[in-house]
Amino acid sequence: YTYLGIGDSGRSFVEVMFLRFLTFILIFGNFIPISLIVTMGMVKVGQSFFMFYDEEMKHTIDGVEYSAVPRTTDLNEELGLVDYVFSDKTGTLTCNIMEFRKCIVNGKIYGKGVTEIARNVLRKQGKPVPDEPQPDPNERKTPNVNFVDPELRIALNDTAAPNHKAVEDFFRNLAINHEVMPETDGADLKYSSSSPDEGALVYGARHFGFQFMERNPDGIVLAEGGGNKRRVRILATMEFSSKRKRSSVVCRYELDGRTEYWLYSKGADSVMQALLSPKSAAAETTKQTWSALSQFAADGLRTLVICQKKLTEQETNEWLEQYKKATMALDNRSTKIEEAAELIEDGLELVGGTAIEDRLQDGVGQTIKDMLTAGIKVWMLTGDRVDTAINIGMATDLLNPTYLGQDAVCRVFDWSEMCPPQKDQEIEGIANKDELSKKASSAKIDLQKAGGLSDQELAALQNKIEAYNSIEPSLSTDLQLAREAGLKDEWRNAERRAYFKKQILDLEQAEPLKALVVDGTCLGILLDEAMAETFVKITKECETVICCRVSPDQKGLTVRTIRKHVGSVALGIGDGANDCNMIQSANVGVGIRGEEGLQAFNCSDYGVSQFRFLRRLLLAHGRWNNRRISKVVVYMFYKNVVCVLPQFFLGFYSQFSGQKLYVDLMYQAYNVLFTFFPILILGILDQDVSAEKSLATPELYRHGVKRRYLSVKVLMAWMANGVFQAAVVFFVPFFAFGHTSIPKPDGRNSDLWEVGAIVYFLVIVVVNGKVLLESQYITNFTWFFIGVSLGFWIFCSLVLSQANAWGMNLMGSVELNGSLGVMLATPSFWLVTLFVVTTSLARDVWWKAFRRSWGQLRQDYHQAEDEERAAMAAAPGTSTGGDTGLRQRNVAPPLKAVGLTQSASSLCRLKAVPGGQGCNVISVQAPERLRRAAGAPAPGPVDPA
Repeated sequence: YTYLGIGDSGRSFVEVMFLRFLTFILIFGNFIPISLIVTMGMVKVGQSFFMFYDEEMKHTIDGVEYSAVPRTTDLNEELGLVDYVFSDKTGTLTCNIMEFRKCIVNGKIYGKGVTEIARNVLRKQGKPVPDEPQPDPNERKTPNVNFVDPELRIALNDTAAPNHKAVEDFFRNLAINHEVMPETDGADLKYSSSSPDEGALVYGARHFGFQFMERNPDGIVLAEGGGNKRRVRILATMEFSSKRKRSSVVCRYELDGRTEYWLYSKGADSVMQALLSPKSAAAETTKQTWSALSQFAADGLRTLVICQKKLTEQETNEWLEQYKKATMALDNRSTKIEEAAELIEDGLELVGGTAIEDRLQDGVGQTIKDMLTAGIKVWMLTGDRVDTAINIGMATDLLNPTYLGQDAVCRVFDWSEMCPPQKDQEIEGIANKDELSKKASSAKIDLQKAGGLSDQELAALQNKIEAYNSIEPSLSTDLQLAREAGLKDEWRNAERRAYFKKQILDLEQAEPLKALVVDGTCLGILLDEAMAETFVKITKECETVICCRVSPDQKGLTVRTIRKHVGSVALGIGDGANDCNMIQSANVGVGIRGEEGLQAFNCSDYGVSQFRFLRRLLLAHGRWNNRRISKVVVYMFYKNVVCVLPQFFLGFYSQFSGQKLYVDLMYQAYNVLFTFFPILILGILDQDVSAEKSLATPELYRHGVKRRYLSVKVLMAWMANGVFQAAVVFFVPFFAFGHTSIPKPDGRNSDLWEVGAIVYFLVIVVVNGKVLLESQYITNFTWFFIGVSLGFWIFCSLVLSQANAWGMNLMGSVELNGSLGVMLATPSFWLVTLFVVTTSLARDVWWKAFRRSWGQLRQDYHQAEDEERAAMAAAPGTSTGGDTGLRQRNVAPPLKAVGLTQSASSLCRLKAVPGGQGCNVISVQAPERLRRAAGAPAPGPVDPA
C-alpha cells in the first residue's frame, strides 16, 4: 500500500487504480500490431512488383510485350483462396480471332475440314482424326478466311447453277449488314470492327467477290463480281444487343436498272427462327439449315442465321416514319426503337447460316486441368448453344467425355427439350377451342397441386386462360388462332417449368453430380430466390458447370448467387465489355487484354494477356502470396506477444505498479527498426517450393482454400508459442541477473534497466531467429536485413549508453548509461543468450520435424520433393532440388540482377508443412552423395543457414 503511494499523494484508491489502468494501456498497447497494416501494404506492393516482372506471364502482341498487371494490391492473398472460377468462353478460352470456315446456303452445306475443337474432342474420345483438306493453290488469300470448298466458287461463278442467286443474296447480305469500318493501309484494304465475328463475315464476303469498299454518311459502296461498284443507301440500322440477339439494316440500291428495298438481318438461331414467315419456316431447306447449324455448333463453330425480306417503297416509307419517331422520343427511346424494329423484322426469308471458327488459346486445357486438380471449381458462362459449349468443354478438359450420358454423374438441361414429349404432343394435338380452354384450366390445377409453379407463374397462366375464354365469336379466325397459339405456348412453358423444377428437386435428394450443363432459360429459373439455395446445393460438389445462352446480367447474377449462398472466394475472368458485370461481381476479377477492347482489362483487379497465365497467377503467385501474408499476420501478433508479456510478468514482482521494463525510446522502435525488415523480406520473397513444383503439384493449392495457412487454430498456436518464448526470455535473465543473483565479476548485481536491456536484446534475437526458421527461401537479403535489425539495436544501445559521456541528454540515456559495455563484458550474458535462444527456438525445430514426418500435409510436400529430386537426378550438372536449381531459374530478372541467391539449401532443405504455429520443418539431406550420383560438378561455396 505504501509502495503504491496511495494516501501519500492525496489520491483515493479509485483514482490510483484509474491511473494504473491508463498506465498499463500504454505499456501493453503494443499487443495490438498497428504496424501490421503498414507491413502488409509494403509486402503486397513487393509481391505485385514480382508478379508484374514475371517473365513467364509476359506475352507479345503485334511486336509489343505485355506483362501481367496487378491493378490492386489488396487482393494478393485472395489469389490463393479461390474456390470458384467463372470464365467467359470467347476471347477468354479462345483467341477471339475468327475465321470464316463453313456456311449453308439454301440447304446446301459448303466448307470442308474438321475444326480444331472437333479434332480435340475426337482425340479425347479415342476416335480417328481425319486429315485436313488442302486448299486450291490458285485460291486467293484473305485475312480471317479459312474456307476450302470449290463447289461454292462454282455456284457463285455459274449463273445457271441452282444455288447461284441464293449464294449472291447470301454474300450481299454479309457485305451490307454490318458496322465494319474500312481502313486503307497503302494498297491494302483492312477492316476494323468492334466484333471479330462481324469482321470475319465481311472478309468472307470479300473473299467471294462482294467487297466492302467504303462507308459514307449515306451508306456504303460495294464492289461485286468483276469490280462493278454498287452504292447502297442505308436507310436504318438496328444494332445488335444482348437482348435482341440480332442486327438488321434497311437499305435501298439499284439492281438491273430497278430500285429495290431490302431488309437484311442476321442473328442467333433461337431468335431468328420465330421471325421467319410461315412459308420459309415450313420449307425443307429450313429444316436442313437447322440441322446443319446444330452440326456446326457440335464442331465448336459459332453460328449465325442469315435472313432477308424484300420490301416495297410504300412499306419502307411507312415504317421509316415510325422508326424516326422512336429515335426522337425523349422517354424510353431504346425501348421504342426496339419495338419499331420488331414491326419490320417479321416474316423473314431464310437465306442460310454462317459458321465461324475461333481457335483455342495455347495452354487452356492444361490450365483448366490443373485448376480442377487443385480443387477449384470451374464454371464456363457463354452465350453459345448447348452443343457448342459441351464440345468446347470437352476440348478444353473442362468436361470429361465419359460423364456424358450418365445422368448420375452429369445432367444437361436444355429448355427447348424440357417439356415431356407426351405432354408436348398432347398440347399440340388439341384443335377444339373449348377443349383447349378446359384442358388448360385442368392443367393449371394439376400444376398447382404438384407445387411446381410459383404463385406468379400460376397467375400468369390463369390470365392467359381467362383471356382466351373471353374471345368473342365475332373476332376473325386469325385472331382466334393467335390467341390459341399464345395459350398453347404459355401452357407449354408452364409445363416445362414444372417439369424442370421437379427434376431439380429430385437432384437435391440424389447423389452429388460431377458436372452440370444448363441453358440460359433454365439458369434464369435456378437463379430465382425460391430456387437459388437448391441450385447452389446441387452445384456445390460439381467440378464443372457450363451455362449456355447466358446474358451479361445472368453472368453477374450467377457469381453473386454463389458468393451469397456459399461464401467462398470467387474469381471472374473475361475479355469483353459483356464480362464486366461478372468480373466486378466476383471477389477477384481478372481481365484479359482482348481483341474487343480493354473494357474487361480496365475494370479488373488483375490483368493478363492469355488465359494460361491464370494457372501461374493462382497456383504459384496466389499460393505463395496467401502463405506469405498468413505468415506475416501471425508473426506480427506473435512478436508483439514476445515483447510485451515480459512487462506483464514483471508486474508480479512490482505489485503491478506500472513499472516499465524497457526504455521508452527502444520500446517504441521495436516494430520500426528492430523487427520490421526481416518479416518484410519473408513476405515478399519466401517460397516453400519452386514455381515449377507449385504448377506440377496443384494439390498444394488446396491448403490455402482449406485455411491451413491462417485460421484461429493456427493463430492460437502461434500465440501459445509466443507466451512460452516470452516466459523464457524474461525469467531466465531475471533470475540470472536480477533478484538475488550476483552476475558481475565485481560482486554487484544488475539493476532493473540492465535486466530490461538484456531481455529486450533476447526478444529481438529470438523473434528474428523465428523469421529464419519460417523462411523457406533464405536469400542474401534475409541475412542482410537481420544484420541490419541487430545493427540498429547495437547502434541505439551504444548511443543511449554513451550519451552522457558524450555530453548528450537523450531520453533513456540516464537509465542505460554505460549498460552496453557492462553487458558485453559479462560472461554470463553470453551464456544466458545462448541458453535462451536455444531453448526458445529448439521447440520450433522439434515441432517442425514432427510435422514434417507425421503431419497432415506430409504426403503432398514429399511428393513435390521427390519430383524435384528426380528432376535433379535426370539432369546432370544441376543443383539439388527446386530450392536451388529449379527455383533459381524461376526468379524474375530484377531479382537476379541484385544477386539474390539461395543459401544453404544444399545443407538443409526447408519445406513448408502448414499447421500449428509453424509451417516448415527440416529435412536433412545428403547433397554430396546426391551430387556424386548425378555426376554433377562440385558446388561452389554457399552462405551458411
